[in-house]
Amino acid sequence: MTGKIFSRYLTLALNVSYYWVQYKWLHFYSGLGIGLTHVQHETYGIISASPNRFSGVGLQFNLLGAKIAKKLSLMTEIGAGYRGVFTIGLAYHL
Repeated sequence: MTGKIFSRYLTLALNVSYYWVQYKWLHFYSGLGIGLTHVQHETYGIISASPNRFSGVGLQFNLLGAKIAKKLSLMTEIGAGYRGVFTIGLAYHL
């Protein structure tokens, strides 16, 4: 039997970070996040025995993060949780 499953995830969470090293423009940190995650599945062409919507606790643990920070900053994190295993991002600080 073949079919398609589309999934949507929405997470609202609080995150805290502990900075191990803070040079002028280079920062290393670890972090923890906890929040609420809502999941919605849509199935096409198959019969699903599981519920289509559910909510639960979402967790994130960042083992190591690095940030190159000035007015424009670039960050990368290695961890596990609702943001995945490897994260990379860009931010502009007002």
